[in-house]
Amino acid sequence: MFLNYFALGVLIFVFLVIFYGIIAIHDIPYLIAKKRNHPMPTLFIRRAG
Repeated sequence: MFLNYFALGVLIFVFLVIFYGIIAIHDIPYLIAKKRNHPMPTLFIRRAG
């Protein structure tokens, strides 16, 4: 029974690490642009068209 809960905990932990890792990876270009004082203020808004 312990191994079932342990496996569930590991599964949830891995899911959270992957989820927050994807968010962190997508923040890297914004942080680089902010560090370089990029003139475009709306870096997160996608342009249509």
